[in-house]
Amino acid sequence: MSKLPSPDMVRRIEDAAAALIAAGTPNPTNVQVRDHLGGGSQATISPVMRAFR
Repeated sequence: MSKLPSPDMVRRIEDAAAALIAAGTPNPTNVQVRDHLGGGSQATISPVMRAFR
């Protein structure tokens, strides 16, 4: 079983997705979120984004 991201990382991913939505991207992708964060692992971002959606 993979390690869950820290609460801080979850918040950063959710904040990035919310910022993209506020900027006019109604369905931000994992890649867009990673770019907004300036990097990160898809293995970390993907499960958070699944829950966020």
